Amino acid sequence: MARNSRLKRRPSRPCVTYRIAACGWQPFYGQALSQIGSYDEAQKNLQEALSLSRELKNQSLTAQTLDYQGDSFFYRGEFKSARPLYDQALQEASRSKDRNIILLSRINLAILGVHEGRLETVAATLKALAQEADTLGLKYLSAECSVNRSEALLTARQFTLARQELEASVRKSEKLGSKALLAQAHYLLAQTLQGNGTAREAAAHLAEARRLVEEIRTESHSDVMLKRQDLRRISADGLGKS
Repeated sequence: MARNSRLKRRPSRPCVTYRIAACGWQPFYGQALSQIGSYDEAQKNLQEALSLSRELKNQSLTAQTLDYQGDSFFYRGEFKSARPLYDQALQEASRSKDRNIILLSRINLAILGVHEGRLETVAATLKALAQEADTLGLKYLSAECSVNRSEALLTARQFTLARQELEASVRKSEKLGSKALLAQAHYLLAQTLQGNGTAREAAAHLAEARRLVEEIRTESHSDVMLKRQDLRRISADGLGKS
């Protein structure tokens, strides 16, 4: 009887206030942990955040947390595990009618499509999503779309279009001050120039990409961040080596 009455007792206001606050910050903390390669800790935080957002019936935060859970697998290169989480995120976002979260979920699915080989469809989708992100003032998402659209074009061997997109991506990423995006743009530009037969320029862009990755590693005071598939491949690539 004592246990049942305790469960039915109405929570105090400080407890409710704390849980609402945690619902707000915990997904972002989990995402930050994923971005630096602390995947196990990230998933623990994100799972707690997901349970709390569902308990509070906050569909926008539920969608965002599912997106961040998908990102955690995406950074590991576990694309099959990321897919159902991104799908669920879009479903939740659509119910919330939060335009920014819907856009984030659509972008995540489109970027995942690049790694699933749906190149032509995804390239066109990412172009449209980048324009929508610009309209909403979401400059980072726009740049992310541009970089990943470039990869789709590169993989489809559309080198001229890929180079044009990547040169624009470099400028966008520089303005944002995002070293991770800028490193990816230089890396993909190196791949594109190599495909066009301009090896010297390719080597210069690869060297710049590696320099940026080394800066990221130094600033994070750890090699853990290099577990991210998008950064790991830059360090591992043999392009430009003699």
